[in-house]
Amino acid sequence: MANWIMSDLLFSAQVYFMIGLFIFIIKRKSWVAVAFYILILFTALHVRYSAMVFPFALIPFFLMKKGKIRWVVVLLSIFVFHTFYSQIKKSMKETTGIEQFSTGFDGWNYINNVLYVLPHIDLKVENLKFPKLKELHTFIMNDMDTIKSVINSDVRVSTIILWDPNLTLKQYLFKTMQEKQASYLPTFVKLGSGLYKDYAFYVMMHYPFSYIRYYCLPNFVQTFYPSPGCLPNADVEKHKEIYEYYEIEEENAMLPKYDVLKSPHYHFTMKMLHLITWAIIIGIGIAAIVKRKKLVFSFDDKVVFWGMLAFAVIYYASSIFAAAMEIRYTISMHAIQFAFCYILLNKLVGNQKKS
Repeated sequence: MANWIMSDLLFSAQVYFMIGLFIFIIKRKSWVAVAFYILILFTALHVRYSAMVFPFALIPFFLMKKGKIRWVVVLLSIFVFHTFYSQIKKSMKETTGIEQFSTGFDGWNYINNVLYVLPHIDLKVENLKFPKLKELHTFIMNDMDTIKSVINSDVRVSTIILWDPNLTLKQYLFKTMQEKQASYLPTFVKLGSGLYKDYAFYVMMHYPFSYIRYYCLPNFVQTFYPSPGCLPNADVEKHKEIYEYYEIEEENAMLPKYDVLKSPHYHFTMKMLHLITWAIIIGIGIAAIVKRKKLVFSFDDKVVFWGMLAFAVIYYASSIFAAAMEIRYTISMHAIQFAFCYILLNKLVGNQKKS
């Protein structure tokens, strides 16, 4: 992760901090933790939009805490969210000339996802009411053989169709730019927040079971048991941006003699580690259910436990529905996995020692 000039490592660290600070606020009523929580939340929102689910996942649990601290953290969370929303909307207006919050990337993600569904349904162009939807559907269907070959060549659900400039979605973007004599960013935003999102939602709403079967279920499986393509790729030696960012002369770069990610055993080992991790989590969970009558949870313990569980469920559910799984998106959930095991083991082992 540290080899990438991307937001993932920073965002994962921010999630760890937010979970830790949430525990401190609930268990110790720490005003220092409140200050740091609001700071981390504000910065996390600017690092990745998926942080938008965090305040709404945790606010109900903050409200369960008695005293002034709950109102302070809730009101500050709302204020931070509103400030972030206003800043992004203003920035969008200045950058693209479009007065809205959405960058349109959500619509690009959605239409990428429904392309995994289209080969398995019989959507007729005459079923679509609006001319632009009909035009887009015809454009996609004319390129369906290419889409199928891309989908079938990969062992997983991915966003490759979204990013590749030679594939359908970017080609339609370039076509639209030429027709409207428009620049890249405004066209990207308008397509993603308009036509692409409308088309994707039409498929989701009219073929919900197909969407679940051909996109959500495969994405669900690889979220909890990643396929090889979901694991980090550290092949960065050809990325000129790395050298430019760190001001390294390419001829003086010191490349590793051995890259573990290229080992034939790496992906197998990582998949086994994921399998072992979930086996441990499920095993501890079953043990806690079996011995639930002997477990003693204080009110604050329950708020922390269910708060983190709600946090994880919302994050995983939104990811499974909307974003093709990449392990860099979900690595932040290791904080929840560790906390889940620690809390339950502490209760299980601690009670046995007392008895």
